[in-house]
Amino acid sequence: MNKRLIFGLFTLLTLVFVSTSSVYAQSQRKLGTPVSREAGELNRTRVEEQNRDGKLKSCQTRLETVTKRSTHMVELAENMFVKFGAISTRTQEFYINKGLVVDNYNDLLADIAVKKAAVETALDATSTIAENFNCDNDPKAQMTEYKENMQKVVVALKEYKKSVRNLIVAVHSKSK
Repeated sequence: MNKRLIFGLFTLLTLVFVSTSSVYAQSQRKLGTPVSREAGELNRTRVEEQNRDGKLKSCQTRLETVTKRSTHMVELAENMFVKFGAISTRTQEFYINKGLVVDNYNDLLADIAVKKAAVETALDATSTIAENFNCDNDPKAQMTEYKENMQKVVVALKEYKKSVRNLIVAVHSKSK
């Protein structure tokens, strides 16, 4: 019985030793060799340079598409601007040809002129960004600025459209 007990303890100790040594070896492989601070800094800067280079290449491949899309958006906004102006002009011609009298006609025209100037300013700023987009000067910031300016254009176009609509409603109400 003593032999069995000693053999069992020996086997148990052997298993514990083997399993702990393999766990220790695996943990050492995961940790690897210690890296000096300078080597870590060099590695970090190398990775940052690779990331910048990768982002630059990615931007350059998408540059044409981004420029084309942003220019197209500006052209769409300009087309809307021109159409609202044509509608406003036709309404003014109708007002003059019919000899109608609207009490606040001059105020409506002044409001249209102010909104038109706001749209022109916003479109100029946005088209400048769209035309000068490049990958050299922080493309993410450029796109953010473009989006913000495009939102200003959309708001200005809505206000301009609202002013033109107010003119149409005022003239139409007097034409009946």
